[in-house]
Amino acid sequence: MIIDFLARQRGCALPGFPRCAVALAILALGAISGRAQDGFLSQKALEGAPASLEDEIKALGDKGALFQFNYWGEAFANLSGGVRRGGDYDGLVKISLKLDLQKLVQWDGATFYASALYPHGNGITDHYVHDYNILSNIDAYDTVRLSELWLQQSCFSGSFSIRAGQLVTDNDFFVSTNGGLFINSAFAVIGTVLHDVIPPIYPVASEGLRVHLDVTPSFYIQAMAVDDNPGAQNYDNKHGVQFGPSASHGVLGFYEAGYIPNPPANGSPLQAAYKLGGFFDTQFHPDLSNASTSHGDCGFYAVADQPLYISPAGTKDSPQGLSGFARLSYAPDQRNAVVYYFDAGFNYTGILPGRPTDILGAAFSFERLGTDVEQASGAPVLSHHEHVLEITYQANFTSWFSLQPDFQYIINPGGFGRTPNAAVAGVRFSLTF
Repeated sequence: MIIDFLARQRGCALPGFPRCAVALAILALGAISGRAQDGFLSQKALEGAPASLEDEIKALGDKGALFQFNYWGEAFANLSGGVRRGGDYDGLVKISLKLDLQKLVQWDGATFYASALYPHGNGITDHYVHDYNILSNIDAYDTVRLSELWLQQSCFSGSFSIRAGQLVTDNDFFVSTNGGLFINSAFAVIGTVLHDVIPPIYPVASEGLRVHLDVTPSFYIQAMAVDDNPGAQNYDNKHGVQFGPSASHGVLGFYEAGYIPNPPANGSPLQAAYKLGGFFDTQFHPDLSNASTSHGDCGFYAVADQPLYISPAGTKDSPQGLSGFARLSYAPDQRNAVVYYFDAGFNYTGILPGRPTDILGAAFSFERLGTDVEQASGAPVLSHHEHVLEITYQANFTSWFSLQPDFQYIINPGGFGRTPNAAVAGVRFSLTF
């Protein structure tokens, strides 16, 4: 239905490959019923298709060179509200290489990592919804770009590590494992970070240094310092190769302490985790309450993931049940566009019989803009808030293929005016090798 809707929209004809790819992904959804062997794609065929390639990649990984290819594709449509109805296709290619230098050159505790991105297609935020937070977390400027590029040295049996190079913050800080299920970018980067400073987040990295210490197997502390102006993805850092600090830039720092009781080896969503952290920026920021500037900025956040029910149908390696998450963040009103941010949600792993790794999720975000924020024209802001309700279902057919239907209801898109609430629906598929 979404494919037909997109095709009917003026100027929204999907190119041949993306249209076919999404159509195939939607047809594969029939396997959710547990009868995939009689459907369009059988479980056996899905598992066996890339065996030789996967075996070769695993063999390289065993030797110390881990190569990974990811592809995400999605078709989304604005069904009502926003600025106009319509939809489009968006995609992302990610290629990464991780080298265990101990295995390759006998450099004990050293790891090298590099990744490249190719976002392509058109997200519907700019053309149809005009939401303040981007409703898809893969939506980015279309260009081939370098992402992360770093060298890490670990010591003391891996309990301490120091990492230097091109870094991003949204892999290590303010992260909720359960929140990672959702597609809206609000559930990835908290609003006070996304809108109040210029952080190195997808798709832009920045030069910096990160240190991490596991004080105990369950308690860690970490900190990161990066250039506070990594450049704009669509202007002066289109390919991720803007290297070298500038005397006019400041330092953006993040710090976090976390407690993870009995941490699992597989990063299960049914695992408790509690984190407290914050950020600071040494650069000058405009004071929104008057025409002056003030030195420095800061903000604070808290993250909690909590299992609520463990199903007896699960196993130690594949747990099933209900989990919840919540994140809260604050930044001072006078210097920041977003003052309060809060999100919370629930995930159920294995809710359907015969689908032990599928995840159903529902989440809500609350974002409050500062009282002194003005529109670019100088006119007063009419609403000062934007909220997102998202319901999604991730069907994990194999270790390398998943399909994710998604619905979002965006309240007061843009946060600055009176844009009608938007109802957005779509489907995402992902491939991992």
